[in-house]
This record gives sequence, C-alpha cells and structure tokens, in this order.
Amino acid sequence: MSIKRCPWCGTENPSIYEHCIKCGGPLPLKTPLHEVKKYLIPAIVLVFFILVGIYLVIPVLHLSMVTGMNMSTAISSGAASPTPVPSYEINEPVRDGNLQVMITQARAGQNTFNAGRFYTVTASIQNFNLDTTISIPSGDFVLADSRGNNYYSTGIGSKVSYDALPGITGTVDLVYIIPQDADGLRVLYTFPASLIPGAGRHEVAFVL
Repeated sequence: MSIKRCPWCGTENPSIYEHCIKCGGPLPLKTPLHEVKKYLIPAIVLVFFILVGIYLVIPVLHLSMVTGMNMSTAISSGAASPTPVPSYEINEPVRDGNLQVMITQARAGQNTFNAGRFYTVTASIQNFNLDTTISIPSGDFVLADSRGNNYYSTGIGSKVSYDALPGITGTVDLVYIIPQDADGLRVLYTFPASLIPGAGRHEVAFVL
C-alpha cells in the first residue's frame, strides 16, 4: 500500500487517510496510479484517432469527393497517389454534362510594385441545358505554376461568380496576380457537382 507523509510532523500514513494519525494535520491529496491510468489511456487513444483522421481519413475523403469513388475504393486506390488530372491545350473544349469550358487565351499584363504581375486568362463557358442556369464561382479556376504554387482570381469578369444562362455561350476574363518569374502555368478547373449520385467533381487542367 502506498503511503502519505505528513507535511507537519513527517509521520507516514496509509494513502487512504486524509489526516495524520499522529498530529491530526491534513494530508496532501494524492491521486492513485490507477486513477491516472483510467484517464491517460483514453487520452492516448483519442490523440491516435485524431492523427489518423488528419493524415489518412481527410485526404481519402477529399479524394472520394473529387473522383466520386466510395471511401473503400478511394483507400484501396491509394490516397497519396490520386489519378493524374487530364490536361488540355488552349482552344480545346472540355465538356462535363451540360457544361463546356474552354480556355481561349492567356496573357501577361503589367508588373506590380512588389515583383508581381497581372495575368489574364480568358475562358469560354457554354451551358447546353435549356432550362437551368449554372453558377460558376471564380474559385473553381485555380492558376498553378511549376513550383506547385496556386493562385486565385480576383474575380470572374466583374463578379465573384458567373451565371451561365441556359443555351448560351459566354466569355469571361479571370485576372490573377502572380510572381514575375512564375512559369509552367496551367489552369486547374473543377466542374460543378454532377447530378449523378456518387459522380463527384471532375477536375481538368488547361496548359497555358
């Protein structure tokens, strides 16, 4: 049995005592070892599952959403090695369902004061649906360079999103601010979620 030493007279007391058997002084509280273990083990298990969620489940869930695969298929395919994004050239249209997107032009603009430069990408967007307007957020167009850096447009046209009207083809400009030495540029575009259950979102790359 563990003991408690009285801080007043130094007498050793059984750990279950709250007052000294000699002087009657209050003994210090001491948490039994089994009480520590009772809380320590669940805490370790909780931290383990949090780490698993950060390094495995979240990437797999993202892959599942983008590719349309269920979780078990995404895990078996390897979360660290997703399918390469299909690439297309300028003026090469890509269609997913009722939406067709094509990059028609890319051009560098004026330099900014902080070693950056403006970069404008022109996109053609066609809605084949004759009844429904499709909203296209500017955030779905990401400009990437050879170093793996991503840049986001300040807007699509003069707005944060573009409404592709039914049966209409429209042209919009996306303006980015990138480093002056950025190279190997390409536009990563993610189509809106498909109406087909489990289809996910289709991502493509336009090489500039």
